[in-house]
Amino acid sequence: MANTQPDEGFRLLIGAGDGVGIATGDPAPDAPPAEDPVPADPEAPAAEKPKADDTDWKAESRKHEARAKANAEAAKELAKLKAAQMTDDEKRAAESAQTAKERDEARAELAIERAARKHGITDDKDLELLFGIPADKVDALAKALSERNKPAPAGRSGNPVEGEKPKRTPTTLTGAIGAHYA
Repeated sequence: MANTQPDEGFRLLIGAGDGVGIATGDPAPDAPPAEDPVPADPEAPAAEKPKADDTDWKAESRKHEARAKANAEAAKELAKLKAAQMTDDEKRAAESAQTAKERDEARAELAIERAARKHGITDDKDLELLFGIPADKVDALAKALSERNKPAPAGRSGNPVEGEKPKRTPTTLTGAIGAHYA
């Protein structure tokens, strides 16, 4: 949609003879005065926009890596301080929670391995789908994945379907016509 308002500082005169509007350089009487584009400090250099190619990505990466290492060290120190300030009961509760978490992870991994072995899943991508699923739902998802990966029956391709004997290929024209209409 085009802007139908005249630019600030111009006045549009309509009906100036041939029916075409004429824009003049005179400011419109109701328009506020235009601001002076000169900066307040004339000796200050004009700010240039940085080009996208001017960024030194290696230096930026190194800077962020150093900051991440410092943050990791600070986090370790904070964890040590918190651990030192914990009471014996809090320490036992934290150890218990950590042990329960490890136990649940081990059970989930065992359920995934059992379901994969039971349903014949060997594809790494399918195994990755099973991680993060609650242990009680792994078997159902593994069964669905194994059903999806089964080869489709051959159908009309001439290959045997579920234990049928392979069809013989006709070797003569009469045999081909007979097989076609059979």
